[in-house]
Amino acid sequence: MRKILVISLFLMVVMAMGAMASLSVPSEVTVGSSAQPRSNPDADDVADQNVYASAEFTITNSGATAVNITDITFPTDAKYNITVSPATPFKLNAGSSQKITVRSRIPEDLASFFKNDPDQVKDTIGTIQFTVVNAANKADVETASVPLALQADNFLVIDKVYIKVNELSQKSYDANDKVEDLKPGDTLELTVRVENKYNDRDPENLDFSDGTIEIVAREDNFDIDDDQDLDVNANEKDDITFDSVDIDYDADQDDVLVVTVYAEDDNGALQGEQIEIELELNQDNDEIAIIDLDDTVALQCGESSVGFSFTLVNIGEDDNDEIEVKVTSTDFSYQDRRKDINLDAGDDIGLSYNIPVPSGITSGNKIVTVTTYYDRIKQSHEESLFVSVPSCQPVVEEEEEPDTSADDQNDVEVVVQPPRQEEDNDEVVIPPIIAGAGNDESVEAGFTDSSMFTIILIVAIVIAVGALVLVIVLLSKPRH
Repeated sequence: MRKILVISLFLMVVMAMGAMASLSVPSEVTVGSSAQPRSNPDADDVADQNVYASAEFTITNSGATAVNITDITFPTDAKYNITVSPATPFKLNAGSSQKITVRSRIPEDLASFFKNDPDQVKDTIGTIQFTVVNAANKADVETASVPLALQADNFLVIDKVYIKVNELSQKSYDANDKVEDLKPGDTLELTVRVENKYNDRDPENLDFSDGTIEIVAREDNFDIDDDQDLDVNANEKDDITFDSVDIDYDADQDDVLVVTVYAEDDNGALQGEQIEIELELNQDNDEIAIIDLDDTVALQCGESSVGFSFTLVNIGEDDNDEIEVKVTSTDFSYQDRRKDINLDAGDDIGLSYNIPVPSGITSGNKIVTVTTYYDRIKQSHEESLFVSVPSCQPVVEEEEEPDTSADDQNDVEVVVQPPRQEEDNDEVVIPPIIAGAGNDESVEAGFTDSSMFTIILIVAIVIAVGALVLVIVLLSKPRH
């Protein structure tokens, strides 16, 4: 009898435990979809200002006894304005199910992109919780919860990625495509075309601003990590270019290029996309690259040599102790060869040169060629340096003309001093004649102003008058 009582009590406990875990709910409920529009308070149509969506799911009493659903709770934030039906309480017999409908407003700032988890497309805003009571004893109570998420359309997407390798032809790539035959030291130019899929009409017509576009090598083998700002208007596409994205010379494995774009629209909804493109490294066993060599060097007048430097890098997979480098120039009549350089894979060495400038070299662009070899004779890389030689004219010193300005301003005065007649010996005193050096006019002006000129003039007048009187007298005598 006691054994039967113990077994009965055990079965009652088991049944009670079954009642405690009797309600089955889904793992998640999502209101909306990837095509769900958001509310837009600035829309012209009232219906577009508050957009609603609904979802339906099923709960099941998986226990052996009937239960009562006495309460359902859910997020009460006014911007969601959530309702759940049917109203409580309601009864669920063992094994029976009930459809539940949840309706929510889709807020204007609902995110559809999450930086920390780019694969996530929904925003979990809370839970819907059911209170379950054993219908038989009205005492056993449990709760069951289901996460509630909202989802809306994503309007900011990556349309295309264009990649140019070493300034060669550009190719377009989509998500999960592969860029093949890349080498250490290659330079990439990446252009990401971003599209704002909002149309430019009401109720959408929303721009994205203050956004970001990022590129990064996921495995960090290529050391690519850069970002730029982003703004794109409704119904437009924008190209953002990353210049000179270099693959490290010590890169030795494939990598994955991760391109991420995200921005908030005018209503504050964060949206965006992330795609991946494979980067395949094709590395030779033996390859000696030339880096850091200037494209052009300008020679200055008077310089007797051309100086330049560069770096050798072993970008092959194997170590090499028989590397040679040859520097040649027909224009400069120069050749130099350095042998047996030892570089392990990934190592580098810097080299410097000074090439003498031959006399009589003509002006213009001259070429210097740098060539590398592995195993001494097998050519690997070749680069060229252009030397700009100027046209240098010889310097001719101009003779200085004598400065005559002082002489012009201060002419030397020439003083002519005739003999002076003293009172005792009746000498005639002639005033001095002063004239500028080399100036005849000055001499003439000085003589006409002198006393001697006056005396001579008087004497000449007297003689002329006397001659005139004599002529008159002779003409006035009568003739016989």
